[in-house]
Amino acid sequence: MSYTSDSHLAPNSKIKDVNAFLTLLGYKAVSSWKAEELGKIYEFYWFEEEDYRSTSGVQASVYEAESVVRVTTGTPIARSYYDLKHQNQTIRELRNRFGGWFTTDAGKNRCWPDQGTPPTPSKSGCARAYNRYGRNTIKASIYLMGRDFKNYKKSTSKIEWIDEHNPWLISNNLLLPFLVSASEDYWKSTYVALLKYSEKKESILKSAHFSGNQLVQLSKKKITVEELFAESLSFQSISSICNNFAKLGLSVDLAAILKKPLRKGSKQSFYLILESLTEMRHRLIHRGELNDGLSETELQKMIKIQKQAIKNFHLALFKANKWTHDPLWID
Repeated sequence: MSYTSDSHLAPNSKIKDVNAFLTLLGYKAVSSWKAEELGKIYEFYWFEEEDYRSTSGVQASVYEAESVVRVTTGTPIARSYYDLKHQNQTIRELRNRFGGWFTTDAGKNRCWPDQGTPPTPSKSGCARAYNRYGRNTIKASIYLMGRDFKNYKKSTSKIEWIDEHNPWLISNNLLLPFLVSASEDYWKSTYVALLKYSEKKESILKSAHFSGNQLVQLSKKKITVEELFAESLSFQSISSICNNFAKLGLSVDLAAILKKPLRKGSKQSFYLILESLTEMRHRLIHRGELNDGLSETELQKMIKIQKQAIKNFHLALFKANKWTHDPLWID
C-alpha cells in the first residue's frame, strides 16, 4: 500500500523550473526515462538521514501531460513522520510556487493529516534497523520460494559425497551467510542508534582508537563516530553482541532474552541456535564446509527462530522505553 499525490501545475509552468524547485526542497535527481504517451519523465528522491528522520523517503516524478506539467509524489505505508511531513510540504510548496491544484488520497487540495508528535531519534533508528531486517527476511523467503532444481530431489541420501553435489543442499547452505549478515546488520544498526543518544556514550567511546583513514572518513562525513566505533566491535558472535549491549546500560537484558528456552521444557535456547547458525556460516566461509543435514525444513526452522529472537528483543526494547511499535514488520 502506498500514499500518492498528483499535482497539476498552472499552464505556464516549465519542467526545468519544477525540477530546479524540487532540488531546492532537498530532492536529488535519480534518473529520467521516456514513456510512450507522456514523453520524458524525471525521477527525484528525498531522504533525510539526520536523526533517522526518514524511513522510506519521498519519491517524485515530473512529466508533461496534455500540455500541463504534473508532479506525482509517493510514499509507502512504512513512511515516517518526517517522510509524511515533507511529502505534504512538497505538495503545498508546488502549488504556492506554480499554482494549479492537486489530489491526494485525502481528497482534492487536501494534504494528509499529521501523525501526531515526532518520534525520538533513538526509536526511529531502532525501528529502521528492524524494518530493514524484516525486508531482508522477505528476500530470503522469496529466494526459497523461487528456486527450482528440477533434476534433483530435495531429500538427501545421507551419503556425504553424493549430497555435497546436491544443489538443494548447496543452496540451503549458501543462504547462511545472508541470514547471519542480516542479523549482524540489525544488531549493529540498533546498537549504533542506541549509542548515539546514550548517556554512557562518552565513557564507551573513551576506548576508541581511529586510524588516519578513518578520521578522513569522519571529516568528509561519510560515516559517524558511532558507526566507526561499532565497526571495531563484533556483531556475529552472540556473546559479543550481548556484551556490547550490556555496556550501554539498557534496562533490557539481551542475554537473558536469548537464553530463554525455545519452549517450556526444551533444552534448546535462542542463544544456542543463533550461535550454531553463526558457526555453520563460519565453517562454510572459511573452510568451504557444507552442513549435509541442513534440509529446507531445518533451514526454515532456523530462520523462524532467528526472526523470533530478534522480535523478542525488539518488542522488549520498545516496551522498556514506552515506544509504540509499527505492526507492519512485527506481526
